[in-house]
This record gives sequence, C-alpha cells and structure tokens, in this order.
Amino acid sequence: MTITADMLSPIVTAITDNAAVIVPVGLTIMGIVVSIGLIPRILYKFL
Repeated sequence: MTITADMLSPIVTAITDNAAVIVPVGLTIMGIVVSIGLIPRILYKFL
C-alpha cells in the first residue's frame, strides 16, 4: 500500500486548521506563565 497525497490532505488540513486556534491560545498561556514568574521579582525589587 502506497501513501498518496490524497490520503494526506485531510491530515494536513486538520493540522493547519487547528494550528490557527492552538497558536494564539498557546501564546496566551505562555505569556501568563512568564508574567506570573516575572511580576513577583519586579515587586520584590521595588518593595
């Protein structure tokens, strides 16, 4: 059995469609994690 481009096209479209949703969510979560780590350090320097 050989793998053709027609067999892979649904997988590729699913990955690209989900990437449009996953990337902004992932960046938001990463930003929250980084800010949780940085905000206490900044507060301790000034207080």
